[in-house]
Amino acid sequence: MILRAKYVLPDSEQLIENGAVLIAEDKIIDSDGYPSMNYSKSEKVYDFGEAVILPGLVNAHTHLELTNIHGQVKRTENLADWLMQLMKIRDWNERVVEQAISVGIAMSLAGGASTVADITNSGWSVGTLKRSSIRKLVFYEAIGFEQRRLPQAIANLSANLDAVKPDALLTFGISPHAPYSVAADLYRKCRDIALSRALLMCTHLAESQSEHEFLMSGTGPFRDLLKKLGISVDDWHLPRQTPVEYMRSLGILDCSPLLAHCNYLKESDIQLLQASNASVVFCPRSHNNFYHRNHPFEKLMKVGVNVALGTDSLASNDSLSMLDELKFLHKAQTSTPPETLFSMATLNGAKALKLHRQIGALQRGWQADIIAVQIPPIAESATHGMTLKRKVIEKVLGDESQNIFTMVAGEICYNRE
Repeated sequence: MILRAKYVLPDSEQLIENGAVLIAEDKIIDSDGYPSMNYSKSEKVYDFGEAVILPGLVNAHTHLELTNIHGQVKRTENLADWLMQLMKIRDWNERVVEQAISVGIAMSLAGGASTVADITNSGWSVGTLKRSSIRKLVFYEAIGFEQRRLPQAIANLSANLDAVKPDALLTFGISPHAPYSVAADLYRKCRDIALSRALLMCTHLAESQSEHEFLMSGTGPFRDLLKKLGISVDDWHLPRQTPVEYMRSLGILDCSPLLAHCNYLKESDIQLLQASNASVVFCPRSHNNFYHRNHPFEKLMKVGVNVALGTDSLASNDSLSMLDELKFLHKAQTSTPPETLFSMATLNGAKALKLHRQIGALQRGWQADIIAVQIPPIAESATHGMTLKRKVIEKVLGDESQNIFTMVAGEICYNRE
């Protein structure tokens, strides 16, 4: 099979005009100019015309189980209040979750994501995800703040990990939820399980200023939330540390974890992340939904921390489109080179999920996870001193672009035409 378009972007450093990608089964065989492509005349050719062929986008943090509650949670800057709203209104049963997952997968593929890192609270989503053609890393969530609840939380986690076998498109990870909902001993046990099973670990971290207050002084909205839920903090040892310092003290940073959000970091926190092999996932539109400002992703990347992008859920976002996520960030962060944003949604995401050298670029022998994005024509006079490659990426990130095709492992999963 051959995919052809006016432009091919194998990665943020290369542009091929009148390009094509040759695919056999689930692998990329070659990417080159179409006239130079060596292929059999019997190969089927998909010609996308005025479009850009690029690596499938990686959604490094989402909660597809929440797809069905879009618009039902009131926007607020108080994360604890938002979580309470969520717990009160969710229609939560296996049928609803499976339906939400199916819709979420379709939205993700249409929005240019070929890979999702999805967190499941119930475990009900895994069957639907396994049957789907999207590439996925499913994190089983662990929650338990009181010591008496830890044995059951650990038993549930182990049972879930043993229930479904991974495959070529499905891998698993562990996600202790957050410092205000997971006891230190449960974090340590999750770390041990992740290391013993060679699984990636993810946690929500430094998402709000209230989280910092809770860990430093034991006060604030999260203490109030736990009290409302009837959860005791009597046997909790107050860390008196920032969220990042707390993760270091528990040995979590030693596991090369995936850290969701990291909205509020001190300079010393950034230094700790620099010294670790952790990756950070920035969710721009969810960040904006909670009225956060000035995410430190540029500071993190400047010191060498890998930063990927995610949509979070439809409880705090308006779509699951990774292309929309990129467009929003491009408008909001005009100082960031478009090539950097492109990498954050592709190769950086692959690195964050430990899938690099498999996905994230159009390289020979890598998985054929590919999208095609239709863009308006580019006149030669319209580059205004910038390189054609940058102009093409800017068009991909512009308002008029549309994802028209998504392929995962050589299988066409979305075709607008």
